[in-house]
Amino acid sequence: MTDHEETLANLSREERRFQPPAELAANANVKADAYDAAKADREGFWATQADRLDWARPAGLG
Repeated sequence: MTDHEETLANLSREERRFQPPAELAANANVKADAYDAAKADREGFWATQADRLDWARPAGLG
């Protein structure tokens, strides 16, 4: 394995989490409950988000 391939392989296994500064998190547009809802029902979450937009045609109808 080349050094480049090894670096890419290591990045694909990266599991560290970096928390945002408290002030940034407090002023974020997306809160933790949105992440929880998306994790619980990904398609339902995005359908709800699509319903919040104004569409020329209903979302999902191409």
